[in-house]
Amino acid sequence: MEHTYTGPLNTRTAEGMFQCDANAPLMVHVGKLFPTQDCEKFDCFGRVLSGTLAVGDRVKVFLLLF
Repeated sequence: MEHTYTGPLNTRTAEGMFQCDANAPLMVHVGKLFPTQDCEKFDCFGRVLSGTLAVGDRVKVFLLLF
């Protein structure tokens, strides 16, 4: 966690990721984005770190550049 999450570690979100808590806020580490043919949207491959995500759920992805 310390190597992938850049936010504060003393929050409910961080604690949920450390415990892999399904009831914590949703956090997903996206490893790959696959554009649709019309390039309007992306399907993504990611690992759920906390929270619950089901097939077909729509989420907003924030891109962090370092």
